Amino acid sequence: MNKNIFKNISFYTIGALIPKAIGFFLLPIFTRYLSPDEYGIINYTESITLFLFAITILSLNTYLLRHVFDYEKEEDRKKLIGNVFLFITFINFVMLAIELVLFPRIISAFDIKIDFNPYFILALINNFLHIFSVVPLIIFRYKGKAKNFVAVNITHSFLQIILSLILVIYLDMGVLGRYYGSLISNIIFLIVYLIIVYNNTILKLNLPQIKEGLVFSLPLVPGTFLSIIISVSDRIMLERFVSLTDLGIYSVANTLGMLLQILAYSSYLTYEPIIFSKIGKDGFADSIYKIKTFFMSIIIVLAFLYALFSKEILTIMVSSKFMMGVKVIPIIILSTVFISGNYLFGTILIGFKKTNISFLSNTAGAIINIMVNLFMIPLTGIYGAALSTLTSYFIMYCFIYYYLYQHMGIDYLSINKDMLLILVGSGLIYIFHYYIDLDITFFLIMYKIIAVFFFIILISKLNNIKFINNIKF
Repeated sequence: MNKNIFKNISFYTIGALIPKAIGFFLLPIFTRYLSPDEYGIINYTESITLFLFAITILSLNTYLLRHVFDYEKEEDRKKLIGNVFLFITFINFVMLAIELVLFPRIISAFDIKIDFNPYFILALINNFLHIFSVVPLIIFRYKGKAKNFVAVNITHSFLQIILSLILVIYLDMGVLGRYYGSLISNIIFLIVYLIIVYNNTILKLNLPQIKEGLVFSLPLVPGTFLSIIISVSDRIMLERFVSLTDLGIYSVANTLGMLLQILAYSSYLTYEPIIFSKIGKDGFADSIYKIKTFFMSIIIVLAFLYALFSKEILTIMVSSKFMMGVKVIPIIILSTVFISGNYLFGTILIGFKKTNISFLSNTAGAIINIMVNLFMIPLTGIYGAALSTLTSYFIMYCFIYYYLYQHMGIDYLSINKDMLLILVGSGLIYIFHYYIDLDITFFLIMYKIIAVFFFIILISKLNNIKFINNIKF
């Protein structure tokens, strides 16, 4: 792979992942100054705005990034970017107006526990301002300015966090400090984004071009919606059946549990171009088997470690008000194992141009997620929400694997060993978390360390992997 391309991929990965990592490492601070109810409010409004963001953008960002390279003249590229920016801006204003009119009625009709004023108003305005970042960041990507992309993304995130900390801690504004911290940083960076757009576009509306863009982008919207449903529908449904306190506890547990997903995705991005480069070539099966075995072995080991010591990590990371979430974290972590497998399987499907199978998988996952949530949450609360996520990603994992095995003859991705390791690891986690359930002591930690050594030896022998050696492709 071209060295510059690899370097740019690394920068884009850093730029996308650091903001999420910052939020994770600030949990010890925020959970001591915000109550579970307040965390529930934040997470619920963020879940709703994810849907609104997708509706407003209409996947035109994908169209822009895909087609900007089709034009040879820089002037034509600037016109395309300016055209898409103007249209998204117009939709953004229309959407905000509709939201401000409809949301008070929706909240009243469904008796939602979170007040429209001030929480939803601030969330909607922040979403409105956040949308202005989409086109400027694409400008950096198409021009290959990876460092600019990282600098803007990280600076924006740091400013937002610093302002939030000041407002929450020093001005004692509680949950409103989080919203206003985001609002102030979004306003400041709105100016930055508008300057970037002004310097790199020609602002002229071209409706035929927009029509062409919508023909390309609108079929992508359902897939985006399905992914969002699987990711956040649990928190939206929890608001219907549990208290805001339980919703907040689940939100923090979900944030902690999903740390492994951040690590898995960043690692996967290293393998993605390797997989694409091997498709259709001699040695493909052998290369993919090595990648899959090593990647999944690492993920399973990390998941086992994280789940086994999640009680200790939660004790360090968050206030005691959120400790009730300790027993759902292992379930969320197990979900990440199947998400990681889906990254690899999905890349193979894309490589063989079978994206329709990914869409069917997401559809099945979303339907199952909603059904399990509706059935389990009223019975078991936050445990039902965690189980619905696990069930969805497990079914998607099995669905894609079955297709690869049955219809494409890819039988070298055997998941038997992975499933055996997952079952053994889950059994050990269950014993320590749900059966023994002791206070943290020196002897308990020693027993866990012994379990870790046993598990690493098992996975090393089963997959013939020496973790200290580098894998070669």
